[in-house]
Amino acid sequence: MIIVNGTIEPKHKVNGGIDENTGYPVPATETWSAPIDCQFFPNKRNNLGYEILVTEEDWLWDSEIIRLTTQFGRVVGEFPIIAVEHLKAVGQTQILV
Repeated sequence: MIIVNGTIEPKHKVNGGIDENTGYPVPATETWSAPIDCQFFPNKRNNLGYEILVTEEDWLWDSEIIRLTTQFGRVVGEFPIIAVEHLKAVGQTQILV
């Protein structure tokens, strides 16, 4: 069971590729996904990052960066994802940032 105290928003790239008219590359744009409810707490090992828990079915992203926000709307920061572990026994996904 997750005790929600914030949200995460994975950053993902959209579009990009080759312009059909000119043949030149078109850069991809980065956008944030819809907020996903989460529980987060400081990393127990060194307090430099966070451990984040989301329900397993909510985490469908192949993202490298997330934005972490408190339940009150304050942005904690944008963090690179260090590791993602699916905790099948409890139906959650743990994200280390």
